[in-house]
Amino acid sequence: MKLGIDLGFGFTKIAYATPDGNIATLKFPSWVAYFERTPMSQIEPIEVDGIEYVVGEYAKYERQKLEMASIEEFVKLSPILVKEAIRRTGNPTEMVVGIAPKFKDYRSEIEKRIHSTIPGNYELSVMPQGFGAYIDLIDTRPELTQEDILIVDIGFNTVDYILISNGKRIKGNTIEKLGMTEAVNIFRSLIPPSYSQLQNYSPSRLLQIFESPKGEVLVMGSTLNLSSFREKAIIRYSELVLSRLKEEVGSLITEIPYILVVGGGAYYVKLPLRNVIIPDQPEYANARGFLKYTAIKKES
Repeated sequence: MKLGIDLGFGFTKIAYATPDGNIATLKFPSWVAYFERTPMSQIEPIEVDGIEYVVGEYAKYERQKLEMASIEEFVKLSPILVKEAIRRTGNPTEMVVGIAPKFKDYRSEIEKRIHSTIPGNYELSVMPQGFGAYIDLIDTRPELTQEDILIVDIGFNTVDYILISNGKRIKGNTIEKLGMTEAVNIFRSLIPPSYSQLQNYSPSRLLQIFESPKGEVLVMGSTLNLSSFREKAIIRYSELVLSRLKEEVGSLITEIPYILVVGGGAYYVKLPLRNVIIPDQPEYANARGFLKYTAIKKES
């Protein structure tokens, strides 16, 4: 089995090939906590370096949660997330793991950490997020291989961007605190005082409301519709993202032929630019591309 794994601060996304040759995808929250065994525990923890962890949805029920707030923590937790991905799919013969562009200097360290904590005979590559989305794009639109493309990856905490020209990575960076958490902050600020009970909701809970199809929430037996505030938040958030991208790449933002927007935030950003491409299930674009890259490596 071959795996494309996109390690995100909000979710870890996985793409793998099914027996019929199609690509399947899945994701789980990138939540990690120390496992505290109790007489009633029915969860099978992940063990790394002799320590047991709970990963994904059930981590929120544990007392000692871990945060990926720094590169040191990301290096430590990345093999735990990868091991959970393997548990949910199967033992791989090859993996391509995506990390934020800002962590590129730690690529070899992350590779060594994964190899040292996850036994097995498999090939491993660690690549910057955004490049996977590019591979996914040109697989369906090969005519764009000779074009300049700006990939904008809107994640949970950050926005990553990579400029690719004729298949070569020219520049890229990670913009901190501009991901969907900022959209939620704007959303929170627009909620009127009459809904004051919502002001104390956690960012993750408000994000669930923000992403719900109807923008509704049940509070004390009453259904509140917040879709109008969400639409206003999307407009303001889109303006903020565009402004920051202009700061990063200058006039190139309006001159470049194609802009590929991916990640979970791609559903909620409206950039008034030409040739903006949003693929199907944009949150899985990097994972799909990393999986497809394993085939490209064999051909080259």
